Amino acid sequence: MDSMTEATSSTNIKVITRHSKACRKSHPEYKVDYKKCNCRKAIYIYENGKDMVISAKTRTWDEANRLADEQRELRDPVKRKVREIEERQAAKESAAAAEMKAKTLTIVDATERWLKAQKGVSKCTSRLHRRVRDRIRLWAADNNIKTVAEVTTDNLDKWRGEWGVDAEKPYNRLGTSTQSQFQKHLKNVFRYVVDLGYLEKSPAAALKHIKAECKHGEPLNQRQVEELLAAIPSFCASQGGILHDLAAEMDAVFSLQRYTGLRIGDAVAFQRSGLVGNRISLITQKTGAVIKDRIIPDAVAAKLAALPEDRPGFRKGYFFWLSGNSDVDALRHRWQGFVAGLSKVLNFTSDSSGEPMPFHSHMLRDTFAVELLLQGVDIVEVAQLLTHESITTTEKYYAPWVQSRLNKMERNLIAAMRGMGMAVSVNPAGVLTAAA
Repeated sequence: MDSMTEATSSTNIKVITRHSKACRKSHPEYKVDYKKCNCRKAIYIYENGKDMVISAKTRTWDEANRLADEQRELRDPVKRKVREIEERQAAKESAAAAEMKAKTLTIVDATERWLKAQKGVSKCTSRLHRRVRDRIRLWAADNNIKTVAEVTTDNLDKWRGEWGVDAEKPYNRLGTSTQSQFQKHLKNVFRYVVDLGYLEKSPAAALKHIKAECKHGEPLNQRQVEELLAAIPSFCASQGGILHDLAAEMDAVFSLQRYTGLRIGDAVAFQRSGLVGNRISLITQKTGAVIKDRIIPDAVAAKLAALPEDRPGFRKGYFFWLSGNSDVDALRHRWQGFVAGLSKVLNFTSDSSGEPMPFHSHMLRDTFAVELLLQGVDIVEVAQLLTHESITTTEKYYAPWVQSRLNKMERNLIAAMRGMGMAVSVNPAGVLTAAA
C-alpha cells in the first residue's frame, strides 16, 4: 500500500481489488488493480497526505468505478459549488412551499388534527389534550392569529411570559409545574404540524425549558385528619343548597381517600357495584389502572354502606355522583369547590415548615402514602397501591418520609464497615467519639 501513496496530486482516488487467499494462491500475478476476477472491490483514497480504503460493496469493477467517480465529484470544487447552489435553491423552494401551505392550515384545524392523532391514551390524558387544544385556540383568537403560518417564536415567547398563577386571562393561569407540562404539549403540537409539512420548522422549538417544581407530598398528621372530619358537620350546616346536607357524604369521601389513596375524581365517581363487603374495585381515570378487591378498613366500608342509594340529588348506582353533573370532570370540579370552601374554615400548618397549609383533597392521598412508608411498607408496594406507573414517581414525592429505609441503609452500612475490620461509633450526627 505504501507504493500507492506516491501520488503526484494531493488527491488520488481509484478502484482496487482485494483478492481472496485462494485467488492470490492461484494467480500470484494478479495485482490490486486487476479488473476481471470475482474478488471484492474497494475504493482507495489518498487525500491531504493520508490514505484510506472503503468497501465498494461489489465484486464488479465497473460498479466500483462508478462509486469512485462519485467520490471524485464530491471533491470537485466546481461541482461542489453547483451542488451547494442547487441545495440552497431547493431549500428556498421547500420553505416557500411550506409557507404557502401553512397559510391554508388554521389553528382550529391544526389543533383538531393533532388531538385526533393522539391514539391509545387514557381518558384522563385525552381530557388534558383537549385542554391544551382549547388553551391554544383561546390565545390565538385573542391575538387574531388564524393560521399556523402566523405563529412565531416571538409571539409564543411573549405568550409564555404571561403565564402565571394570577394571570389576567383564565387560560394563562398556570402554576410552574403546569407551565412545564403545557409547554411540552405546545411543542408537540407544532412538531406535529412540521411533520405534516405545513411548516419548515417549529416556532415552539426555541422556547427554553421550564423546570417543573419538585413538590413533595403534603400529608396530614393524625390530629389534622381528626380536625378535618370534625369540621365537616358545622361547615355543611352553615352552607346552602345541596352542600347543607352533604356532611355524611363528605366524611365518607375523605375517609375513602385517606385509606385508599384515591384521587378525588376516582373517589367521587366510585360506583356502588365496586364495593363488596370491605373490598373495593375500580379503574382509575388518570392511568386506567385496575384496582381489584382492595381491602379497606371496616369503618370506611360502613360509612359508604350507610349512604342510602335512593337519596334525592344523587345519581343511582353511585355513592357521591351529584345529579346535574354530566361527566367526571364536572363532578370533580364541583367537589373541589366544596373542598375549597371547607379549607377556608381550617387552620392547618405544615409540620415541616410551620407555614400555613391550605387543605386540598390530594393531601389525603399523600397521608395514605406517607403513613404506609412510616409503618415500614416497602416503597415498591406503596407505588403499586398508588397505581404509579413507575416507582420513580413515588420516590420523587415521598422519599423524605422514608426514614425507616434510611435507618435500614445506615445499619447495613455500619455492618459492612465493621465487616471490613473498621471501628464505627454510632453517635448523633456530627458527633465523633473514639471507638472503644
